[in-house]
Amino acid sequence: MTADDLAAPTPAAPPQTGWRRPIGALAVALSCLALAAGFARWVDPFALWSDAPLVEASVDPEDRERFVVPMRLRREHAHTVLVGSSRVIQGMRIEEGLRDGILNGGLRAARIAECVAVIEAALRNPSVERIVWGLDFQAFSKQTLRGEALRVTALRNALSAGEASFLRDALLSNEALTQSFAALRRRARLRAGGTDWRARRAPWSASTIAAGLAEREQRARARSGERRVGMRFQRLFEFEYDPDVFQTYRRGLALARAAGVAVDVIALPLSGYDVEALRLIGARDDLDRWRHELAASGPFLDYSASTLASDPDLFSDVRHFAPPLGHVMLRRALGVGCDGCGERGLALYDAGRRVRSPEGLAPLPPPLPASLPHVAQTRRIYSSWLATHPDAKR
Repeated sequence: MTADDLAAPTPAAPPQTGWRRPIGALAVALSCLALAAGFARWVDPFALWSDAPLVEASVDPEDRERFVVPMRLRREHAHTVLVGSSRVIQGMRIEEGLRDGILNGGLRAARIAECVAVIEAALRNPSVERIVWGLDFQAFSKQTLRGEALRVTALRNALSAGEASFLRDALLSNEALTQSFAALRRRARLRAGGTDWRARRAPWSASTIAAGLAEREQRARARSGERRVGMRFQRLFEFEYDPDVFQTYRRGLALARAAGVAVDVIALPLSGYDVEALRLIGARDDLDRWRHELAASGPFLDYSASTLASDPDLFSDVRHFAPPLGHVMLRRALGVGCDGCGERGLALYDAGRRVRSPEGLAPLPPPLPASLPHVAQTRRIYSSWLATHPDAKR
């Protein structure tokens, strides 16, 4: 080897383009997935692991309930499942979705077919002993919501998914990450506001109901007579009663009873806006026929023929009853007394009627007087709606 050979520069090593680069990228990706899963597991936004340190900040039942309810029905040790629409979600409110063995399995804008799908999933949970089904008259409608068939199919798929799908949705989905951050924000707001809803029982205690009714009465004095009405309410003017829906309803009852699970059905109360809208479109007789068909299908607790519609402070908006009333009805359905609910709470408790046959039905109350602000408001809305729907039935 010559001196010139020793002085020559050593050639540079070729760049590492082999197996190291993809392995490194895979390691980074797996690390990110592990971090995301660990974060979702720690926050536990859906309250699926009771030992999670932030379980009190779990997801609001109104928030993505079509994503949460299927997971919780498979996972939770609930002895009672509430089934129904947003009226059940908001009116029988359980902030974290499950408390004292009662799981709120309501779905917004739920049709009867979706409620039956939830019942079928609940029956696969061996801990479930009772179902409380809050029924909306408007769910027995000929109207078809946009994408309704796809929505029912997606719900059934989610309800029947396996454990691998559950873990993916609970820990590795975009929804899990989004709701984890939302849970942290919600927890900060609750601490800042001093709210302690964790002290509430399910159903609410008699003292909580009495305090809630008193608070709503005070708010009603400070509130104007009319409320904000959205476009969704106007869909009620297109309502057409469909008695054929009872076939699906009866199938849900038969499935539960064949499995030895008790079903307590509540015909939910209508707001003053609902009652007047149904009268304006000529559906009052349909409501009575619906109640008779309901009674022929089995016993139920009837709040649909009560006079509660004339008392707007019992409703949180134009369609939904307030939680104090909802938990009074829940106590009544579960056979829990209401001593200590106050005079008004006891009156609401007794406003429901146990019906075991069509002969046991009470007559519908007379139409609401036009002097009530919400009645006059509904009539004005209906007149405006008719002006833009000239082909509508009058």
